[in-house]
Amino acid sequence: MLKSVTYKYAETADFWKLFHNYAEFRKEQFVDGLGWQLWHNDSIEIDQYDNPNTHYSFVVDDNKLIAAARLIPSDQAWYGWHNLLVDAEAGRVPTVEPGIFPKGYDFSNTWECSRLVTDPILPGADRLTSFKLLVGGLVGIGKQNGARALLSLSPPPLRRSLRLAGYRAQRIGSPYQCGEDNKDYCALEMTIDRVSGSSCGFPADKGGFPYKKRKTSSSVVQAN
Repeated sequence: MLKSVTYKYAETADFWKLFHNYAEFRKEQFVDGLGWQLWHNDSIEIDQYDNPNTHYSFVVDDNKLIAAARLIPSDQAWYGWHNLLVDAEAGRVPTVEPGIFPKGYDFSNTWECSRLVTDPILPGADRLTSFKLLVGGLVGIGKQNGARALLSLSPPPLRRSLRLAGYRAQRIGSPYQCGEDNKDYCALEMTIDRVSGSSCGFPADKGGFPYKKRKTSSSVVQAN
């Protein structure tokens, strides 16, 4: 049974096993697969944005990680680092030039989604379900923390996937071509309320969130 689990960085002992698996996926897909020049060792990739401000959405099947992404606030800093999008616009990221977002874009109450990975051997039906659960976890984190929108620098087709999943996602700013993989990316802004009547696997948003609240920020939801 596929289920979504969300954590804040280093929140519980259970977090670390999933995080290590996530870092392995990241190394395989971004360093080995796309050739991105990121810090890594022989097995994992991590960076300065994996810190106590960061939250994670994991999708697991019998405790095996099959999809994951992280969510990072724009309004908080860890030793001077906010998230990649805010820092890039401030000229602090050598590989991403400023100017992707419209001049004067308001980053307040926004969160950046990054390092989205999925198991490449997943069958099509499970891939779709895992994507819905993954995004649902990210939206839940955003809602619990008062986010007005989620942002990402992503391949353009992700916008269509988000819209099919029932979310309002729009392309903003200028296109970006990554010099490390020569692929095109764009800035996406997604509201965290689902489109009324959406049939993406969860009930349409009515101001609530279909995840049980816990005393910690971890939460779990299973696929229908």
